[in-house]
Amino acid sequence: MLFPYNKIRPFQAEMMSAIENALKERKFLLIHAPTGLGKTAGALAPAIEYALANKKTIFFLTSRHTQQNVVFETVKKINETQGTDLQVTGIIGKRQMCAQPNVEQLSSNDFTEYCKALITDKACTFYENSKKKVVKEFIEPQVRNKKPDELIRICKSHYLCPYEISIQAAKSALIIISDYYYIFNKHIRNAALGKMKKELKDSIIIIDEAHNLPQRLRKLLSRQLTNKMLSFARKEAQKYGQEKIMPALDKLTEELNKISEKLNKEEERIIKKREIELKDAEDIADELEEAAKIVLVDKKRTVLNTIANFLKNWKEDEGYSRILKKETDDTIILKHNCIDPALLTKEVFDEAHAVIAMSGTLQPLDMYADVLGFPKDTVKKEYPSPFPDKNKLVIIFPRTTTKFSKRDEKQYDNIAKVTAAMANAIPGKTAIFFPSYHLRDSVLKYFEEYYENSIYLEQSKTTKEEKEKLLEKFKKTKKAALLGAATGSFGEGIDMPGVLKGVIIVGLPLQKPDLETQQKIQYYDDKFGKGWDYGYVLPAMTTSFQNAGRCIRTEKDKGVLIFVDERFSWPNYFKTFPKDWNIKITGNPIGLIDEFFQEG
Repeated sequence: MLFPYNKIRPFQAEMMSAIENALKERKFLLIHAPTGLGKTAGALAPAIEYALANKKTIFFLTSRHTQQNVVFETVKKINETQGTDLQVTGIIGKRQMCAQPNVEQLSSNDFTEYCKALITDKACTFYENSKKKVVKEFIEPQVRNKKPDELIRICKSHYLCPYEISIQAAKSALIIISDYYYIFNKHIRNAALGKMKKELKDSIIIIDEAHNLPQRLRKLLSRQLTNKMLSFARKEAQKYGQEKIMPALDKLTEELNKISEKLNKEEERIIKKREIELKDAEDIADELEEAAKIVLVDKKRTVLNTIANFLKNWKEDEGYSRILKKETDDTIILKHNCIDPALLTKEVFDEAHAVIAMSGTLQPLDMYADVLGFPKDTVKKEYPSPFPDKNKLVIIFPRTTTKFSKRDEKQYDNIAKVTAAMANAIPGKTAIFFPSYHLRDSVLKYFEEYYENSIYLEQSKTTKEEKEKLLEKFKKTKKAALLGAATGSFGEGIDMPGVLKGVIIVGLPLQKPDLETQQKIQYYDDKFGKGWDYGYVLPAMTTSFQNAGRCIRTEKDKGVLIFVDERFSWPNYFKTFPKDWNIKITGNPIGLIDEFFQEG
């Protein structure tokens, strides 16, 4: 087997064998494999061997650019150690690869139309140059096995379209690394696979960080319409001589105002499709798209495409919710949100040669199999952490809660006091995650009084550069606390081996069930009889475990994971913790922390 390293890690051999058998038996596979097991190399080695023997292509899907780099490095290592010449190509979002200036400000829909218009009018020099055969022959050796950032830089320097060149490179690639959308968005999939000369039936799909897939796919199918969009669209129609679409926009505005007239500010309600009259919605959408093309000649973005997409999607019923909200006195939002991600996976699962979904937090496996629509005969494998148990202390502190009914200043003070005491006892840096920034800030004013060292705060809207700068300052501080939100970018997206000595998860990241969550609960209750678990509890616990995973990233790391909320000790939540964790439930964690770190 083409394995890149001399030594196979604990449980990695079992994972590789499971993948090898699943591929031979043409069965899909779900894998829970904690950090450190070596998922990337463990999945690629058997998949590559099978793909080479059976003339298949591997699509390695990941939502993070950093993970793309791991795949590139793994393939490079295989080529170096095994004397192979495996070809790998990485493709990120088309807009992110675009060489045209200032396209990052465009929405996905606007960028698609803008790009299409430039190509149709032969107005994109980068694209036109990329079609020339002599250029392809010249550039392909230069971009072979290059990471997306390097490929983009090389292509821009030669005035070529990075996306088109990467697609060309993918034609001969054994391994193609991309975002989930390249396979699960039907429009993108058909366009990309068509250009690559690839087919789903000859594809082995490896889904990394698969716990993220349900929400990503729901987002892909969800749409919303607002009265402000319609008002802006009307102004665009007037400005660009598209008065023929104004009656349709006026009718939509009238319907939106009619169904929301009894709503108070910040109130929302479930609506039925029949309550709003959207006759000939698809015909109207086509007219809006035609008008959008006129607008895009003059500027790069238009709201007309967004409205058109909403109308085209409106007819979908099964697996969707319809919610009307009056956000402010003058803002009305009509949401048509996807509840069931299996609506998108079915066609892929029906056609793909094989699918392997893996994550360090893919528990319970049955939930992900159900929610994502995996076949009944899908193989499910769960592996323990390969790191020494003695390097990890897991504590549940059951004497506080972030439950809505018990939130008050006294509770915030109590949470601050106990978390500060824990962080003070941890000999090094600590990350503390809260259910929301608002709750974090409510506790912060008290925490500052009790914590004896530097405090760093994650902010909700910061640039990549600002985040990196904050993390660098945090890393350089001998002892400090980083306070963030469970669903923020630091809750899953940071990897700081050797930096953190502790992670404290304050409360369950459960928001009060809004109408969408209530409908999700009802939907999964009807479908599987597990609405509360699938629609509410388990996704929140997965987020908590992702937060906890920031601490111990290598076999040399040693740290403490503390879950601060009485609900973590309740049976319906406690049962979701990894089975291989030796959990201490205590009201006196300081003694355990001191003893743990004194043991060396």
